[in-house]
Amino acid sequence: MHVHEPDVPAARTRLIVDVDTGIDDALALLYLVASPEAEIVAALCTAGNVPVDQVTANTLSWLEVCGRPDIEVAAGSQVPLVAPLMTTEDTHGPQGIGYAELPAASRSRSSRSAAQAWVDLTREHPGELTGLVTGPLTNLALALRIDPELPSRLRRLVIMGGCFHHPGNTTPTSEWNVAVDPEAAKVVFDAFSIVPPDRRPIVCPLDVTESIEMHPEHVARIGDVVGVPRSGELSPDAPRGTRSTADVPLVRHISDALRFYMEFHRDQGLGFLAHVHDPFAAAVALGTVPYTSRPATVDVELDGRALDHWTPIDMARRRAVLPQSHTVGFPFTAAEVIAMGRAPWQRTSHADRDDAVITGAMAATDSAHLAGRSFPSLSGGERARVALARVLAQDTATLLLDEPTAALDLGHQEAVLTLAADRAAAGAAVVVVLHDLASAAAYADRVAVLDNGRLAATGTPREVLTGELLSRVYRYPIEVLDHPDTGAQLVLPARPARS
Repeated sequence: MHVHEPDVPAARTRLIVDVDTGIDDALALLYLVASPEAEIVAALCTAGNVPVDQVTANTLSWLEVCGRPDIEVAAGSQVPLVAPLMTTEDTHGPQGIGYAELPAASRSRSSRSAAQAWVDLTREHPGELTGLVTGPLTNLALALRIDPELPSRLRRLVIMGGCFHHPGNTTPTSEWNVAVDPEAAKVVFDAFSIVPPDRRPIVCPLDVTESIEMHPEHVARIGDVVGVPRSGELSPDAPRGTRSTADVPLVRHISDALRFYMEFHRDQGLGFLAHVHDPFAAAVALGTVPYTSRPATVDVELDGRALDHWTPIDMARRRAVLPQSHTVGFPFTAAEVIAMGRAPWQRTSHADRDDAVITGAMAATDSAHLAGRSFPSLSGGERARVALARVLAQDTATLLLDEPTAALDLGHQEAVLTLAADRAAAGAAVVVVLHDLASAAAYADRVAVLDNGRLAATGTPREVLTGELLSRVYRYPIEVLDHPDTGAQLVLPARPARS
């Protein structure tokens, strides 16, 4: 057990802040911006309370309202590492800012991804930066894939997340930030086990943060500081959705955001208040609040089991994998190969759906007419479609597809990628490995480019698929053009003219 007293005077702390802004994330940002002890080097955005594009817009707008458009804001992954994204607009409002109506930011997000920013900043300032994560750990986990040595360069890591001896706020045993991306939490906790004891991550769990409450009186005191008269608008007696009329924009936005948050807590039977988890973690990162810590071994469980204790059949019910090569040991028919996808669901209630799921998978891949043929007798393209049908029959929330179009004609290529895009739009996590960069540009929401097995860049196709980057990665001149009629990205080798 170790008791930490506030630094007097508090040393200035340089911070990488990773947020899923969110109302309490916004309060943490405002607290840090107002603190002379804090210097925010970058604000990185992850999907969580709301999708990542909305998180990024919120973060840009809050910082601009605070007069800090100089702070870099970078966007991260659209989805968690494995599980489909879940968000909580019922808690934070449709845009993650309650009733507040923030002005649109006058600037754009950073050109680099949040994961790359973690790597670059810790390389530029080794041993100087404290990481503060108040959302899911997705961005940091992706950064660790790029650079496993990152933990050794971070001065300290503070995490708002998890619960130990306290009920969860997402399920009876899980806290929101960890529940959104448990695999990322596992990656981060494992990676930081290499750092010395005095630099181990500090976890601020629900056990503590559920006791951090904000009441209307606290908001009134903020108004007092800048001379805003007390109006009683943020009151449990005021009609639901009452908006602030404060003439100071920041006070008005804070009040409107917190009214939504307080109404949510009241609806849960907790009173007209707000549990503000993230500002406490920010204060811990700055060393401006007393707290007590104790060393512990931290692991992440899914359904009561550590992630590395999941059996192959457990994982097969969560994710389906399409490899590049498609072979079977015996001359099974195509129908029998597709039916193999249902094996993880045998002797479960899901087995009742076998026929319907298999029929749907065949229809989606144009393989029903191949059902009676021997799999080894099929052409390469036919095998690829049957193998994809097997993956679809597995009926999982995550699809990992390695070169699914390599053996297909153009029509079937388009059909397969349309299918993948539709699955992603419906909430599945879909990762596709492609060498056809024009197809990646046309269908992907996010693109990751690898260079000799290491991540070279991530982002939207427009952000990542540039002639300069691709020419460097592929060691061959590449042009990226816009189609003259549709405006779609075209990725082409810069071939010399042939006579």
